[in-house]
Amino acid sequence: MLLSCFLAAVAVMLTIKLWIMTGDVRKIRQQLTEPQAENMETYAQISARIGKL
Repeated sequence: MLLSCFLAAVAVMLTIKLWIMTGDVRKIRQQLTEPQAENMETYAQISARIGKL
C-alpha cells in the first residue's frame, strides 16, 4: 500500500515536471530562431576574416 502511494506520487511529480519542460521548449525555440546581436556581430567578424583570405 505504501509503495503504491509512493509510486503514484512519483508519477504525478514526473508528469508535472514534463508539462513544465514542454512549456520551456517554446521559449528555447524562440531564442534560437531570433537573430541575436552578438551572433550577428560574430557572423560579421567571420565574414570579414574570410574576405581577407
